[in-house]
Amino acid sequence: MKTYDFRNKTFLITGASSGIGRETAYRLAEDGASLILLGRNIENLKETQKKCFSLSANSTFDFFSLDLTDEKAVADLTGKIIAVDGVVISSGKIEPFPASFINWKKIDSMMHTNFYATAIIVSLLLKQRKIKDNGSLVFISSISSQFPHLGGTLYSSSKAALEAYVRNVALEFSNKRIRANSISPGMVKTPLFDEAVDNISEDTMNKHLDKYPLGVGYPKDVANLCAFLLSDQSRWMTGNNIVLDGGLHLGTL
Repeated sequence: MKTYDFRNKTFLITGASSGIGRETAYRLAEDGASLILLGRNIENLKETQKKCFSLSANSTFDFFSLDLTDEKAVADLTGKIIAVDGVVISSGKIEPFPASFINWKKIDSMMHTNFYATAIIVSLLLKQRKIKDNGSLVFISSISSQFPHLGGTLYSSSKAALEAYVRNVALEFSNKRIRANSISPGMVKTPLFDEAVDNISEDTMNKHLDKYPLGVGYPKDVANLCAFLLSDQSRWMTGNNIVLDGGLHLGTL
C-alpha cells in the first residue's frame, strides 16, 4: 500500500539480495522510487529487481553484484552511479564467538563486513557528492549493541561502532541537511534467523521468543521504518538510533 511519494527519488540499498534489504526495496518500489540494488548473490538480485518492476513499472531498478569489502570495486561503483536521495545500509553478518576464542582474523572479518565496508562506501558517496543535499542515510544496526548475549562480543562491538559512526556523520553533514539514523531491530525472521534456529535447540529458541511481548519481527516491519526515515516526514530526525524489538527491551527496565 502506497504511503509516501518517492516518484523522482532514487535510493541505494546494500544487502538487497535478501532479508531486510530486499523487503526495503519492495517497500520503496511500491511508493514509486527508483533503486540501485547492491548484493553478492546475482541471482537473488535479479529476483529482487523483477519483483520491484512488478510493483512499479515506471521506475528504474539497477543492480550490481559486488563484495562491499572490496574497496576498489566499491570505488568503481560509486564513481559511475548517479547521485541518490538516500541510502539504506542493510548488509552484514552474524558469527558467534566466545570472547576467549577471538583472534585478529575473526576481528578483521567481522569488522570488515559490519563496519569498515559501511564506512568506506558512505565515505566515498559523500566525498563524490553522490548523496544529494536533504538526503537521508539509514543504517541497520542491532539491539545487540546495547543488550549483550553469549557469543556476541564481536558482533555487538561492530554494531556499537556503527552507531557511533552514524552519530558523527549526522553531525558532520547537518549543514547539508543530510540526515543519518540507525535502526536496531530485535529478532527478525530473515535468512540469518533461520541460520540461528539451525544452530541452537528448539527449546532455547522458544524461550527467547517468549521474551518478545509482540512476537518476532518480520523484514517488512523494518522496511516500513526505513521508508519513514527516507521520507520528508522524518526531516527533523538525525543522529538517532531507533530500537525496534517488539517490546523485548521492556524486560530490562
